[in-house]
Parts: sequence; structure tokens; C-alpha cells
Amino acid sequence: MIEGTIICGTLRPQALLPAFMVELRSWDEVAWKSISDQVPHGALLEDDGLTLKDDHPWWMSEDCAYLLNEELFDALNVVADEGFYFGSHPGDGADFGFWKLEDD
Repeated sequence: MIEGTIICGTLRPQALLPAFMVELRSWDEVAWKSISDQVPHGALLEDDGLTLKDDHPWWMSEDCAYLLNEELFDALNVVADEGFYFGSHPGDGADFGFWKLEDD
């Protein structure tokens, strides 16, 4: 795991979910498979398990929000090195990556 940005400048699930999935796959193939199986494959533009049509209604669904904000964040926090977390940068809510935990 490397500290720093995975994706920044957007809050669109259409951009975040694929970027997070690519990162997760590089660290935990089993978790990646479990999460990727929940993405609706009928809407794929490519057969890569990540790229959905930009206007597909799933992107605005509760299922998408849960998968992105709960399951993916949790899975990426599991692979984070000790003393680090996965989430938004403390100074920029649209900069997602691995960051060092601040001492209290």
C-alpha cells in the first residue's frame, strides 16, 4: 500500500467505484471478486467487471451507494497498512486514497 491519492476531483460514483475496485484488486483478489459480483453486469460497456454505462440507473441507487461507501471503503481499510486509513483526504473531501492516521 502506498500513501496518497487514488482518485481526486470527483464525487461521481461512476468514477469512484471503478478506481476503488482497481486498487482493491491489486491488494485482495477475494474481496474484489465478492464486491465485483454485486455490480450489475447487464449494464457493462466492456467485459472487465468495472465499466458501466455512465447513465445507467444503478449509479444513483441505494445498492450502489452501499457498495461504494460501506463495502469498498471497509475492504480498502482492511488492506491499509497499520497507521493508515482509506478515505477522503482531511483537507479535500474529493481526494480519495490512503492517508496516515493523525496522532490525537
